[in-house]
Amino acid sequence: MSAWFPPEASYQAAALDRAFAWIWFGAVLAVVLVVGLAVTYVIQFQRREESEVGAAAGPIDRRLRAAWVVGALALAISAFAADFSGFFDQSVPPYLATQIEVTARRGAWEFQYPGGHVADTLHAPVDQNIQLNLHSEDIPHSFTVPALRIHEGILPGRTTRTWFVADRADTFELRGNSRDIPGTALITHTPAGYDQWLASVTDIFLTMTPVEAGEYLYGRLGCKVCHSTDGTKITGPSLRDVFGNTFESTTGAMVLVDDAHVRESLLEPNASVRAGFEPVMTPFAGKVDDQEIDAIIAWLKTISSFAEAMVEEEAN
Repeated sequence: MSAWFPPEASYQAAALDRAFAWIWFGAVLAVVLVVGLAVTYVIQFQRREESEVGAAAGPIDRRLRAAWVVGALALAISAFAADFSGFFDQSVPPYLATQIEVTARRGAWEFQYPGGHVADTLHAPVDQNIQLNLHSEDIPHSFTVPALRIHEGILPGRTTRTWFVADRADTFELRGNSRDIPGTALITHTPAGYDQWLASVTDIFLTMTPVEAGEYLYGRLGCKVCHSTDGTKITGPSLRDVFGNTFESTTGAMVLVDDAHVRESLLEPNASVRAGFEPVMTPFAGKVDDQEIDAIIAWLKTISSFAEAMVEEEAN
């Protein structure tokens, strides 16, 4: 039976294949029984003489009718129960599973991994619980990985969850259900290989300049929620023309925005609060390292008209 399907790639797939095989053989048995009885009745009760037209039927055998109904009901219940436990198991991800956010939209898949990296292919380690949180940004889509025996609907405004445990390292087909979204791939790694891959793609400094990394961190850390880059006041002050400039704090002191102040603003943001704003910024101590802070500083300099004059003054 398994020869009809792609090779199994998860521990849940074998149980699902067994359930399918049970349902398939039960359905074949029912078809053989029904067709066999129909053929038997046609042969046995065919009209042989004209005098047999309008012959009265015999009495109804209630025991035979009851057996037929009970048999059909038993077949239906067994088909329902074949993988009932597997359905619930697949619907409830295990505690502390590694979570990957999956977003479907017209034209693209998006997979976001722990650490913030976003890719257009799904990567996962073998022998580990992987939870997928499925989202749609536009229309209903589906998430299908035949080798995992996973097929989940993705609806706008809702989060669908599923999970799996891959049992071997390989590359497998991953597809949606419409022409609006192209197919992609599931790539499974050994645990060490997955850690190495994730470390390589989450190290933004391997592929970005410090300025590019700073702008990327501005978005990834959520800074743009409270700080604009076009001069607009939101919850916090705009970052446009902030580096190299001075501002009045809530204590009345004038503060120069230099490297040291940016570092302090990230690690202890409420130490110097600009007048007119509330001390509501979340500290990023332990969330950003020195290299990331230096990248943010480098990016802030590129969006400030005061930065160049400050650099020249320091050089003199």
